[in-house]
Amino acid sequence: MILVIIAVLLSLLRLLRWLHIERLMIWLLRPVLKLLGISPKATSLTIIGITLGLSFGGGLLIREARSGNIDPEDCFSALCLLGLCHSIIEDTLLIMTLGADLSGILWARLAFSLIFIAIMTRLLKLCSSEFKYRYFMHNVAKSAALNGGSGAR
Repeated sequence: MILVIIAVLLSLLRLLRWLHIERLMIWLLRPVLKLLGISPKATSLTIIGITLGLSFGGGLLIREARSGNIDPEDCFSALCLLGLCHSIIEDTLLIMTLGADLSGILWARLAFSLIFIAIMTRLLKLCSSEFKYRYFMHNVAKSAALNGGSGAR
């Protein structure tokens, strides 16, 4: 069943790309993600992660980071956003069945996530590269050099 679900999600993703709906979503969300400090290279992967789930989007981000296509800072910011916004639709529906208000669940969580990520990315820009790579992210280029160019540990 998991294989069927993943196949359907990947097919849907390809259909969205073919219909250029993915480009429209990226164009609409680019100002928001720019405000959050997430580059255009990580925009589509962030959107995929928010809509299709943390593990799927996170897996794609990790793969792109290892290949060197996306900066580690962008991956870190995007994964933090995914961590705060994952399953936002399912969580909202579940808590609403218990009688909660939509605005308190969905919009407050979304606002908190966006504000937190915007502040976090600005604070990270003030930190030295050594501090960032030591405590928050993995230097893929350094790892690739140590592991014979594979980019993986």
